[in-house]
Amino acid sequence: MKNFKTKVLKSNKLVKQLILYFLFISLVPLTVVTSLVYWISSTTGKTNIINNLSVIAESKANKIETFITEKQKNAASISQLPTIIQAIDRYRISFEKYGINSQEYQAVNFQNKLVFNNYLENMGYQNIFLVSQKGDVIFSVKDSQALGKNLYTNSNYKQSQLAKIFDLSKTLMQVEISNYDYYQVTDESVVFIASPIFKEKLILGVVIFQINNEDLYQVVNDYTGLGQTGETLMGIERNKQIIFVTPTRHDRKAAFQRKIDINDYIKHPLVLAAKGLAGKGNFSDYRGEETLAVWRYLPSLNSGIVVKIDSIEAMASLITNRNIILSLGIITLLLVTIAAILVTQSISAPVVELTQAAKNIACGQLDKTIKCERTDELGELATSFNKMASQLKESFDSLEQRVAELKLAKNAAVAASESKDRFLANISHELRTPLNSIIGYSKILQRDSTTSSPLQRSFEPRQILNLRIIQQSGNYLLSLIDEILDFSKSKVGKIELLNGTVDLQNFLIGVVGIMEMQVREKNIRFIYETVGTLPSAIKADEKRLRQVLLNLLSNAVKFTDLGEVTLKVSLFGDLGRQGDREMRKLSDYSSPQSPNSPVFIRFEVIDTGVGMSKEVLEKIFQPFEQVGDETSRAKGTGLGLSITKQLIELMGSKIHVKSQLGWGSTFWFDLCCEVVELPEEENKNQEYSSQILGYKGDVRQVLIVDDRFENRLLLASILKPLGFEVNEANDGEQGLEIASKTRPDLILTDLMMPHKTGLRMVMELRKRAEFKETPIIGISASIFIRNQSISAGCNEFLPKPIDEETLLALLQNYLHLEWVYNYQENVNV
Repeated sequence: MKNFKTKVLKSNKLVKQLILYFLFISLVPLTVVTSLVYWISSTTGKTNIINNLSVIAESKANKIETFITEKQKNAASISQLPTIIQAIDRYRISFEKYGINSQEYQAVNFQNKLVFNNYLENMGYQNIFLVSQKGDVIFSVKDSQALGKNLYTNSNYKQSQLAKIFDLSKTLMQVEISNYDYYQVTDESVVFIASPIFKEKLILGVVIFQINNEDLYQVVNDYTGLGQTGETLMGIERNKQIIFVTPTRHDRKAAFQRKIDINDYIKHPLVLAAKGLAGKGNFSDYRGEETLAVWRYLPSLNSGIVVKIDSIEAMASLITNRNIILSLGIITLLLVTIAAILVTQSISAPVVELTQAAKNIACGQLDKTIKCERTDELGELATSFNKMASQLKESFDSLEQRVAELKLAKNAAVAASESKDRFLANISHELRTPLNSIIGYSKILQRDSTTSSPLQRSFEPRQILNLRIIQQSGNYLLSLIDEILDFSKSKVGKIELLNGTVDLQNFLIGVVGIMEMQVREKNIRFIYETVGTLPSAIKADEKRLRQVLLNLLSNAVKFTDLGEVTLKVSLFGDLGRQGDREMRKLSDYSSPQSPNSPVFIRFEVIDTGVGMSKEVLEKIFQPFEQVGDETSRAKGTGLGLSITKQLIELMGSKIHVKSQLGWGSTFWFDLCCEVVELPEEENKNQEYSSQILGYKGDVRQVLIVDDRFENRLLLASILKPLGFEVNEANDGEQGLEIASKTRPDLILTDLMMPHKTGLRMVMELRKRAEFKETPIIGISASIFIRNQSISAGCNEFLPKPIDEETLLALLQNYLHLEWVYNYQENVNV
């Protein structure tokens, strides 16, 4: 037989060998079937047990409800008997007139006590009380301690279940049953049934029956059908706890001694039952035993019951079947294991060799090969594996070389990007610092030339014009820097829109005013035209929208030597172009009358300049692309239209252009905006422009911290004429020292200084209690430091060159100032 098996193994391929050996696994289906039978029988058995418990639970619940209902009916019937009505009336009169120890009371008691004793024995009550309308216990069959006590005023009774059920029955004038709860007077669990007693529609008092606990225990602790371990738990909810109110089979002292914390055992069956839920399932009981249980809610007693039996007893027969089936499973497993060993002996050697070769490849040893002389599928697999290893080696050699090249390229790109960012940050800082003085002092000199009296003015008109040119040149250089920074931000997706309320009329007038000087210098006409009724205010990013319009208008002025440049603003539906189907479809959105509604506004910039050919139109929005003659190209960075296009797309629109060489160009975009209402003070017609002369109230102290003397002098030149008391410091360390001495109302600090930076100074100030609420405004020529300044503790960030209006607005906001103005009449453009 052994020789036959050897011959079969040598003559057959791997598939035939597997088929031969796995014939031994024919017992596996038997194991599956056996397991399925066990699962079905276990499930069925468990279901039958649960169903039996459900029947018992329903029976107990019905018996308890029936028991309570009968007691309620008996109580109602007894309270209507003439003897009871006469008895309570006589007890009440004798008690109230003569007292509980009087002969009159004893005579009444002698005549009626026998009647109540008969009711007690025949009806199966534990005790009977008569309580007057005033709350006095005027009779009790067994509780002599309660006689004469007032349930409203006596400290031992006024919070008891007896007092509560009396008051409830008296108030509602109907039969009421108390919760099954602890009665501290007799130190036991009780249930009271109260029924009002009427005489000629007047309530004389209340008769209260105490249910016999033994009768209730007999129903609850009936273990029929519950085997040797089954029992019934009954509990009530009190103060986030479930309290056992009856003895249990395994704990005869459980009543009001055993408790369950709801927060710790929120899914305990007795917790669920007491909360009014019914269910079934497994749980570990108070003995730590696994049990099968069914739970129900008892409305009459406002309590829950759980009928349970230990899982070991309930599942005893199923456990026997399980052991038999497990034995069969073990035998089957042994047979399968033997078969697996036999199969492994045949194919393990080449598989182990293949596994080792795969590990070698994973470790980078691609020159390892497999020696296999077999001619079956494993032999073919080994041959293919060797070919794959050889090809992988060639591929990895090539890949490593490519990875090295890419790593060098990546490092170079990262270094270039970091170098570019450092260059932009440094050049921005270095350019903005002198621009701060150029623009700031030019504004101060212009302001002095207009606010001084004629005798004090030392500026000639030409000198004032020169100051304007200096300021405009500085602003132009600042705009070039901003264009480069915006372009850098756009490449990494860092440009964000900050939408706010835009006073559209004043906004457009401001744009027109900015362009007026450029137009006059070129001796061309500038036309501002609106079509339709524009909304008073829209929600948009005012800064970015102004940047877009100024870019388009400046570009139009630059390429127009004769004729005119027009800014045309139209409601989308009022453009008057009946042939445009898209506009007619959207004409319903053209009314700006309703706030929070969308409105489409078209902004057009039309010029009569040199125009563009089709070839030029295809590349005007590319970065650093400049068109026109050499004179025009020299002006600007070549980034204006590229940034404009990106900003318009960020606003959810698209820029359009049409042009004809020699006949001018038209740029336009349609902006969907939300109509908003202007605040009342902004919505008024402003007839005056104003010059700030000072402020009302006490003198405010401002500390200026900057390492450059000219920057401190500029800020002081702005603030001192307005009445501020100014202190100065040339670094962060001196700033801390002066701030501690003077306790300024507000601090203006440069953020990048030698020795101790402004950021370090702000962080140290914020750690001191006296400076936690002091307003601090960070100032820097590097706009990349904005987020760091806020994180360090600055209230606001102000970039250089400093905008005087923005600075004064921040001072007004944080110091709560009321400005004093010098009003002058507006000059309309």
